[in-house]
Amino acid sequence: MNGIITEIQHASVHDGPGLRSVVFLKGCQMRCFWCHNPETISASPQLFFDESKCMGCGRCLGFCEAHKLSNGRHRIERAFCTSCFRCVETCFTGALSVCGRVVSVDEVMRDLAEDIPFYGESGGGVTVSGGEPGCQSDFTAEILHRCHKMKIHAALETNLAYSRAILEKLVAGCDLVMADLKHIDSQKHRAGTGHGNEQVLENLRSLTVPLILRTPIVPGFNDDAGTIRRIAEFAVKLDTLQYYELLTYHPLGCGKAERLGMEERAKPQASPTINTTDYLIKAASETGVPLFLNGRRIVK
Repeated sequence: MNGIITEIQHASVHDGPGLRSVVFLKGCQMRCFWCHNPETISASPQLFFDESKCMGCGRCLGFCEAHKLSNGRHRIERAFCTSCFRCVETCFTGALSVCGRVVSVDEVMRDLAEDIPFYGESGGGVTVSGGEPGCQSDFTAEILHRCHKMKIHAALETNLAYSRAILEKLVAGCDLVMADLKHIDSQKHRAGTGHGNEQVLENLRSLTVPLILRTPIVPGFNDDAGTIRRIAEFAVKLDTLQYYELLTYHPLGCGKAERLGMEERAKPQASPTINTTDYLIKAASETGVPLFLNGRRIVK
């Protein structure tokens, strides 16, 4: 069985307990305007252009009309790109590369096997992330199943915006779900992500495995006390909740979006101020929910 991934990250400390190997899958059904992994939105491999590495040699111009030199600078007209990636083969500086590759489950498991000694010592394991792993549900389920069979702690990072049937298939081999709830109001959720939250809320209520619920704090979208309090009130009633985590927005995805030609996503949003973070922590804490901020427990 094959899937499309961007990378397998090793020794991560931000994607679940302990040291973890994280498999990043391509493809996501949401279109969050603040996305910090824009390279995982598309389900297909994409051309990645790092202008800082480009010497302007012009070797790629002879292979594809998408490449142009304008006032001495290399430009890519994405409308003409057919994703043949022949240009990448000619680029000796690494300015051009392919983001995304097809791999088999067997290949993924061989890569993960190298990290097994570190899982037990740190309480870590494997996390399947994205993108949205539910968009490649069979591939994801098989990785989780094999991890479970090998007694490797298996976690899923997900937006939960898919059917109950897909959810049940994924959690069958899962030890932990880390799910995002971007907004409690469905219309505002749709405005920010392209999807309503009805299915997300339903799936959260039905979960039977341990859950870490997270909300990315995005200025102008959900950074008000009322919204965070309502999400925390919802979270504290969930049967399998371990804790609720606030994650402050960062602009690290903007550079990647620019290199992918996604200009509409390359403009950074403002980051939450310390004062904003403080009053959001206060609003969530008042509900009694176990609370974390950016990986650190908030002591009441």
